[in-house]
Amino acid sequence: MKRLTISIFFAVPLLLAGCSSLNKNLLTADPQVRSMAIDELNRSDAKKRSKAVYGLKKILARKNSPCRGYAASALEDLGQAAEPAIPELIAALTGGDLVASSAARALSKLEGAAPLLAAALKSRDPALRREAARILPAHGAAAAALLAKNLDSPDTALAVESARILSEIGPAAKDAVPPLARAAFSGGNDLKTIASIALVKIGRPAGTWLSAALKAPDEKIRSGAAQVLSRMFPPPAEATAPLIASLEDRDPIVRAAAARALGNYTPGAMELFPESYISALFRSAQSKDEVERTWASIALIKTGSPAGKWLSEALKDPDPAVRSGAAMVISRMFPPPGETAAAALAALKDTDLSVRRAAAAALETYAMAAPTLLPRSSARELSEAMKDKDPLFRASLIPVLSRLAPGSRQAMSSLIGSLKDRSLQVKKQAASALGALGPAAGKALPALKENLKSRDCTLRVISAKALISIDPAFKRNSAAARAAGAVCGER
Repeated sequence: MKRLTISIFFAVPLLLAGCSSLNKNLLTADPQVRSMAIDELNRSDAKKRSKAVYGLKKILARKNSPCRGYAASALEDLGQAAEPAIPELIAALTGGDLVASSAARALSKLEGAAPLLAAALKSRDPALRREAARILPAHGAAAAALLAKNLDSPDTALAVESARILSEIGPAAKDAVPPLARAAFSGGNDLKTIASIALVKIGRPAGTWLSAALKAPDEKIRSGAAQVLSRMFPPPAEATAPLIASLEDRDPIVRAAAARALGNYTPGAMELFPESYISALFRSAQSKDEVERTWASIALIKTGSPAGKWLSEALKDPDPAVRSGAAMVISRMFPPPGETAAAALAALKDTDLSVRRAAAAALETYAMAAPTLLPRSSARELSEAMKDKDPLFRASLIPVLSRLAPGSRQAMSSLIGSLKDRSLQVKKQAASALGALGPAAGKALPALKENLKSRDCTLRVISAKALISIDPAFKRNSAAARAAGAVCGER
């Protein structure tokens, strides 16, 4: 032990003696003396500074040197002049001591450190990777350019970590937006999530780029931009108007992607959009494409408490597409808003057939989920609507009437009267609905018996089964029993 103490005692003087060209004051324990030495060295010529850095990095490379901490601290204070020591500073990062802390601070200031720090992300040493990742954000745009190249790497962990660091760099990583957008669109789930977060933190530059992408000639680029936006919470302000405009895109895939993006946002995020987007969503809500209309409906429902007010106003909009879309949205709301029940009922008289059909779907939702919200005049209005010329519209009213029939004589009477409708489809639906009501539909028995004489096999079968459901005694009726057991289509 005594010999070891003597060795250490002589080691420092010998080490300093070996660095006679250095200002030994750089390696003193006195911070004031070191500071004065740094100031003096910074005022000296480049040759002298270079020589000092060379000596300091040699000391730093000696892991057992008692002066490593002072050398690292001196290199930190020398600023850009310490650039030749970057490899040694990186090697010193993993010690977890004061030397590593000084090395990290020095590397965060050295402009030329970014390439080697980025390369360190590929190291097998997890401690070195961790420290490099912690320092890289300080290098801003220089680091972003290097990290962007990793986003396409087959090494998933490297790609995800690079995206995470880019998110910490923020707006300075604006040049990395295109590769980040590609990663957010086509990467694995983890990469998509982290890349999307990075785009949000980059902010305006990302919003501007995605806004332009939504207007690109290539529909795949437009669709991809919309899909990327669907993962950005909140969406960048620069892209909100183009995203709404994408609901009118000529390509159905782009429209569906835009609707999905809007449907993914929280009610709070929806407040970032101008109220004009409501009309566009109503039009999308009655699209022929199921994905588009479903997500547009979800987006409208997420508009929050004013939804009922907006829907009521939309049902009176001059544009029939908006009126129809509003009714379709109501049909998907469970429970539907009370404020729109009267407007939906009034829409049964709309001049546009698509609106009338959508209103019927909305009223079915009320009848099923919240019948007490329907106005007292509902049965009368529905019975009047059964005089409409369109058979599909009349058929769509049958489920609503059947829901109201148990508690409404007028609804029951209208439902029974539908058994004599000029449309075969309406007759079939009415017979089926009455059969489902069971004994409560006893007054329908004569009309159902009359339908057993129909030339249409399916109507005879449905009517016979309805008869038996309403009154089981019809099981013994030969005509009803024969019709109920028939298999239509047989010769």
